[in-house]
Order: sequence, then C-alpha cells, then structure tokens
Amino acid sequence: PEWVAKTAIPLKEAFGDNYVQGRVKSLDTEAKKVVLEDGDKEISFSHAVISVGSLGPWPARSEAVTIEELKTGSKEFSDTVAEAKDIVIVGGGPVGVEMAGEIRDKHADKSITVVSASDRLVSKDFDDKFQNSLKAVMDRRKVTLKVGKVSNLESLEKNKVVKQTVE
Repeated sequence: PEWVAKTAIPLKEAFGDNYVQGRVKSLDTEAKKVVLEDGDKEISFSHAVISVGSLGPWPARSEAVTIEELKTGSKEFSDTVAEAKDIVIVGGGPVGVEMAGEIRDKHADKSITVVSASDRLVSKDFDDKFQNSLKAVMDRRKVTLKVGKVSNLESLEKNKVVKQTVE
C-alpha cells in the first residue's frame, strides 16, 4: 500500500476534463468520434490511442479510479497476504514473478510458490542466461517454482485466506 502514492498516476487530476475513462461502443476514425458504452456520449478527438488494458484479476489489475480507492484495495490485499501462511501465485509472467518478489521482501516467513505454464519466466523471449539467473534468485529467496497448467483455476477462490488445493 505504501507504494501506491509513488507509482499510481491520477490521470483525471493530470488531464482534467480532457480525460475520460470508459469502454468504447463504437469508433469512427473518419469522423474522429467515439461513443462510450455508458450513456451513448459522443466524444470528438484529434488523435485516438487504443489502450486495450488487461483482464486479469486484482491485484494485477484494478478498476479503481482514485488514489484513495487504490490505497484501500492495496491495504486490503496486503492484510490478506499478511494473514496467509502459504501463498500460491498462478502465472510466471512479469506480474507473477514481481509479486512473488514483493511478497518475499515484506514476508520472510511465508511459503511462496509460483505456478507457471512454461519454464520460461517473465517472457519466452528472454535468453537462457536470464532464465537461469532469475531461477537462481528465486531459489535463493526460497520461492518455489512449479511448472504446469493449473487445471482447477476457475473453481479457486482468489485473494482470500482459505485453504484450497491448486491442481
């Protein structure tokens, strides 16, 4: 939670009335107009930047629109992590690996396991030297790596302190 103020950018504050967040219903590049899903409001533009975002769960992705909302969500997640004994992070991409490191930095006593569908962490494009170095750091910091696809992901409760089995 203490990193929120250092890393979050309050776009509405930065851009004022020029900033609008929403899902696009239609985009007319010739007329340079966009219509948002919520209310059929038409917005004119000089340039369109299409940012598709991500669909992952909290805390990797947040729908908070204020710094205070983000701080509250981060605090709740941090409290959940503090309560947990064994933590499983599904995904060996940049977010999962970074999260494992951040949790380890604050909680030396936690059992942390990263489950990755691939033995190539962060990016398949990173070479063997990077992969070996990263895995050595994880091993040294006592973060366990399990390679395989989680078959029961949909049935798992996420971001809760509850004993369950990841298959």
